Amino acid sequence: MEDPLAALPKLKGEELTPCVCCQKQLLSTGFPLFYRAPLQRVGIDANAIRERVGLISMWGGDPRTAPLAEIFAARDPGIVMDQSPAVNVCIDCAQVHTFETIYFRALEACEGRAA
Repeated sequence: MEDPLAALPKLKGEELTPCVCCQKQLLSTGFPLFYRAPLQRVGIDANAIRERVGLISMWGGDPRTAPLAEIFAARDPGIVMDQSPAVNVCIDCAQVHTFETIYFRALEACEGRAA
């Protein structure tokens, strides 16, 4: 019988950080499963968006002119993504805490790592 976990990607040892909520080691729950949540910070060029909104306004404000604004805009919207490190959440915390709580604790942990 083939191991179903063999095909999954493997984590490196330094990626097995404690749970972002309770700070316990991941395997201390006695259950060998946990969640891993990557966080991405995304930014967009505000001037490019203003340019598109201005073109749409100039053409009467009709949302159907948005494709034309996309064609005639001088600059690309310039989406920038900053890959922050992923955080781990033990199975107990994932069952107790809301998504918002986990998300904000993960953001705090990532900001603490960057400092």
